[in-house]
Amino acid sequence: MLNVSVSTPAGRLRNFLPNWKKITKDPEVLSWVEGYRIPFIQLPVQSDILPERLGERDKTKLKSLLPDLLRKGVVRKYALVEGQFISPIFLEPKPSGGCALF
Repeated sequence: MLNVSVSTPAGRLRNFLPNWKKITKDPEVLSWVEGYRIPFIQLPVQSDILPERLGERDKTKLKSLLPDLLRKGVVRKYALVEGQFISPIFLEPKPSGGCALF
């Protein structure tokens, strides 16, 4: 088994485009690897910010997890920008005893 260390866990597929070109010539697949863009008819707008679903216990747990999540690049800190989408997050218990962030 190959163990690979990554600095950013998401959005890395395009880094391997030369390898993908070795295994397929399909232009559609290669366009997905390069970075799929959703062909919106019009730009979507978030009309309401969804209500917060975290209880006090989950808020405390999330605050303790944030430094590690930021370090791993799972979440990022952003300033509010007009037109941005805000996704609610919640914690889900794992069978191992930890929590998964959703």
